[in-house]
Amino acid sequence: MRRRLGEELKECCLQPTSKHGGGSTQVWGCISANGGGNLSRIDGIMTAKGFKQIFIHYAAPSGRRLIAKNVILQGNDPKHTANMIKRYLGRKEEQGALQLMERRPQSADLSIIEKVRDHLNREKVQKQPKSVEELWTVLRNPSF
Repeated sequence: MRRRLGEELKECCLQPTSKHGGGSTQVWGCISANGGGNLSRIDGIMTAKGFKQIFIHYAAPSGRRLIAKNVILQGNDPKHTANMIKRYLGRKEEQGALQLMERRPQSADLSIIEKVRDHLNREKVQKQPKSVEELWTVLRNPSF
């Protein structure tokens, strides 16, 4: 780049960069053969209480839209199987609001999340977000 003497700190001569990756964010999402569900950004550490809120506001509506009105696939993450979550989902199943599908841990036939993570990582590398906010935008709008 060429510039005149004294221009090195002028805004037009600067290009922002991110050192050490520029930050990270944690998200929750779901997928089915019918498409992707709503993506939720997780602030801080995910807890069972936080997962319950994600289930209410993101998982259940996405599941009804993508699969059927009363089918929910329950994962095996400790937050998904916490007693608080089991009781809540049990009550919803008794009310007829959903049907729980049991699955074995490490079930290869249902483990497609690695392919989604790989795709999102390629999107991140290609688009090179400069901030956590830009990263969130990339994750919310992938080019599947």
